[in-house]
Amino acid sequence: MFYRIYGLPVRQFVLYLGQDPLTMADHIDDPPNLQFKFPLIPFYTLPHEWFLRSDNPEEQMLAILGNLGQEEPVKVVEKILKNIDQQPTDVGTKNKYFNQLRITKPDTAKKQLTDTIFNLDTVQISTAYQKLSVEKLTGSYEKISNTLFNRTVGSDVLSHLENNRSILFDKRNASQPNLQIRGLATLTETISQPLIILDNFPYEGELSQINPNDVLDVSILKDAAAASIWGAKAGNGVIVITTKHAALQQSIRVEAHVNYSYQQKPDLFSLPALPTDAVITLQTDLYRLGAFDSYLDFPGVEPALTPLIELLHDRQFGLISPEDSAMRVQSLLKQDVRHDFEKYVYRNSFNQQYQAAVSVGGSQVSDRFSVGLDKNMYNLVGNDYRRLTLSNTNHLQLNPKLSLQTGLQYQYSLSHDNSLGPYGTPNYDMTNSVYPSASFALPIYARLADDQGRPLAIGRYRQSYIDTVGGGQLLDWNFRPLDEIHNNDQSAKTTGLILDADLAYQWNAGIRFDALYRYQQQNIHNRDLHNLDSYYARDLINLFTNLTASTEAAKYPVPVGGILQSVYSEMASHNLRGQFSIDRTFHDKYAFNAIAGAELRQVQRSVQGAMTYGYDQRLNVSNVDFVNYFPRLLGSASAISKGDYYSDYQDRYVSFYANASYAYRKRYTLYASGRNDASNLFGAKTRNKWRPLWSAGTAWNLSEESFYHVDLLPLLKIRVTYGYQGNINNAFSAYTRISYNSASGNAPINVPYANVSQPGNPDLRWEKVSQVNAAVDYYVEKQLATGQSGHLRQAFGRRYQHGNNGYDHGLSRGLPQLSQPEGPWG
Repeated sequence: MFYRIYGLPVRQFVLYLGQDPLTMADHIDDPPNLQFKFPLIPFYTLPHEWFLRSDNPEEQMLAILGNLGQEEPVKVVEKILKNIDQQPTDVGTKNKYFNQLRITKPDTAKKQLTDTIFNLDTVQISTAYQKLSVEKLTGSYEKISNTLFNRTVGSDVLSHLENNRSILFDKRNASQPNLQIRGLATLTETISQPLIILDNFPYEGELSQINPNDVLDVSILKDAAAASIWGAKAGNGVIVITTKHAALQQSIRVEAHVNYSYQQKPDLFSLPALPTDAVITLQTDLYRLGAFDSYLDFPGVEPALTPLIELLHDRQFGLISPEDSAMRVQSLLKQDVRHDFEKYVYRNSFNQQYQAAVSVGGSQVSDRFSVGLDKNMYNLVGNDYRRLTLSNTNHLQLNPKLSLQTGLQYQYSLSHDNSLGPYGTPNYDMTNSVYPSASFALPIYARLADDQGRPLAIGRYRQSYIDTVGGGQLLDWNFRPLDEIHNNDQSAKTTGLILDADLAYQWNAGIRFDALYRYQQQNIHNRDLHNLDSYYARDLINLFTNLTASTEAAKYPVPVGGILQSVYSEMASHNLRGQFSIDRTFHDKYAFNAIAGAELRQVQRSVQGAMTYGYDQRLNVSNVDFVNYFPRLLGSASAISKGDYYSDYQDRYVSFYANASYAYRKRYTLYASGRNDASNLFGAKTRNKWRPLWSAGTAWNLSEESFYHVDLLPLLKIRVTYGYQGNINNAFSAYTRISYNSASGNAPINVPYANVSQPGNPDLRWEKVSQVNAAVDYYVEKQLATGQSGHLRQAFGRRYQHGNNGYDHGLSRGLPQLSQPEGPWG
């Protein structure tokens, strides 16, 4: 028979054999130097999972322990584990550092070891409301232990989660990470990500702000029975992140983490691409067929042309001799812009991560303090990231029954994103702001710099046009991509603060009352500065330049100087929860676990943006006329964009919840949960504002039955669950939303105005997701296979209800069709 230990933390354990007991706590500082009269077998690091087989214990022990210098194999051990949450019998002694097993006589060892185990921590799944061992669960969960979480190195939590579990996959894009659990489970892709829980409450900030070195483990709640306790926010699954805390009766412990990661710049020539000669041949043939005639005679826009097309045009009209044309074509054949990208745009990345933590625990107080610093230099020149994190958790045992836990987390980060992007992005295209559709992708035979490394221009307008227009009154109108890295300063400064408090009263063994509170704040300042030398500023100033004006102000409606765009985002949330919990076992047969509570939550978000023209850090900014229209050199007249906006949202939620589980002899388990959520997004109608959600499940552990004797499958467990989860999109509301706008956006009458940005929907409801999940947990002998096999079926509920109230008048008739899905999605 096999016996299993789940996800053990990295600790030290000893197993010793002899007649006299030894108090290891007296010699804990230096156990290897102790003089023993009997064999000592140290378990210095237990793996994530390991197994013992009873038919050949000697071979199994030697395989696990390895070559530890033991002169004789262990001959008395036949069975070490029987049940991972059973307490040791009288043959075992335990202290806070070691689990020990003393064998008094070899001839009685078999009998004594039959019902004795190490008192090891079992796998605990955290839902943020409670922690349960896996054998008491009927839902679908996954646990990422600290060891597994730290298999990868990275400055953010996502890099540690990526590729760590098959059920958790990452559809990462360049701008925003997108995680999904078990596929799409919502009508709106913008809210398709799972709910992120940090310790006890939803995390409202940026995931990149969490220091992974402060993370203890991660629990993934996948089906309705697992995640429905989070109600109307759990339709896409839940990821619970638990951070590290110090324990009572813990000696001082100092941690230090130093990680360096180095990555070479990408090899652009490994990408499939047409070679230069093939591109030149193709464009030459297309030119002869007249494919570019519309670009050559584009009225009033003067779009840029590739160097080859300009060359062919000049040769056709006799502006260049055939010999010079052939010579220039041969020069283009030798060029490949990927060389310039690898030399000037990319670099080897180097990331540095430092973290130090101190934790200590006494009989009544425990405390942990950590500080982390990250310095990342990314592959693209001009992009980097800095982060400082501070964390402090405290546990105060006020009396034997009353305790207080507090936590503080502070994050500060500064990132720069000054690169135009990787090779192939549109930022390098030959296009202009007047008529962006008349554009060419950057040709492979282009160059970013000359042989001396001086930046070269990439056409945005035809070179013949910008060389002559304005008669010298315009700013340089050439676009040099390599100069843009230094002439723009795009930065994001983020500060975050989390304050936690948990007041707990342990009435008696297994019964507990908790009052929890969290305040979270996050401020983000996005600063996008284009100085006067940047192409963005020069292009805008030139387009609005009035060549016939007599005064400076009339000549340059857009003042000559830099352009600064700032966006300030603020978020503040309050969470308050009261909870009663019970966890009792009766007569070693019946296990009962239940919680019940209520929760209040408020989230307020505001965004404010501003645009400043003529910006100079040493001088004041210039006034700009945002009301009147001005003629432009290219295109029609228009007003100058003011770039100011402000928005504010406040969402409130109230919830009541409860769940309970009952297990008999660890063979049969029943589970049920219910939750009722309400939000101010759904108006005053109670039937729409409140959303009751529930789930139920059962599990049968066949391997614990007395009739079960299948050695090939030492673990076999069947689970079935059914329930409902929800989703909410705060972009919609039961009330009509109106946006107020300034006069500058209402030409030519130039008066303030308002518009209906979103019509009200009095029948707006929560999204509802129903799930049925059947699964089998198993383990095959000799580790041939282990895991879960299951079937999930889920269906979306309605968010819109089409009625005859006329509220949908003027909207797309396709909108009510969202109310009824075509069928289950799984």
